[in-house]
Amino acid sequence: MRSDAVESELNDKAGDKAGRRGAGPDAEPARRLAALVMAAVDDRKGVDAVALDVSKLTELTDTMVIVTGTSNRHVKAIVDNILLAAKRSSAEVLGTEGREHHDWVLIDLADVVVHVMSTEARRFYDLERLWEQPERFGEVSAPRTGVSAQDGSSSR
Repeated sequence: MRSDAVESELNDKAGDKAGRRGAGPDAEPARRLAALVMAAVDDRKGVDAVALDVSKLTELTDTMVIVTGTSNRHVKAIVDNILLAAKRSSAEVLGTEGREHHDWVLIDLADVVVHVMSTEARRFYDLERLWEQPERFGEVSAPRTGVSAQDGSSSR
């Protein structure tokens, strides 16, 4: 099952995690919650589900789950199953947004934020690209005052 692989990967990444709570005993419930969400998504045949470790990029959450539903009914079914699984596990749901239209529904579970999106919304917003960590490939220092950035000659 995919949730086992996700939980294993999240466990590996959390070993040296320096998120808002820091590594330690609080990281384990977040990993279990992410695995629970992924299992609920898998149960309703969510498409292209990914769990992103965003703990180094934001203090708002540790994990972001993004999944596609093939229709508004499918999005609703995935959302309902995630909320049911969260309720059964006594996870606190801080809020949901977008349930009126089921084009893009956000579920805030504190340590895990879930985006259940239609194909069109996922393609348009491209959240994976937005939340990927940019690779740092060097430093650029500002040119000294009075020196042209192009040829290094003085502009005075």
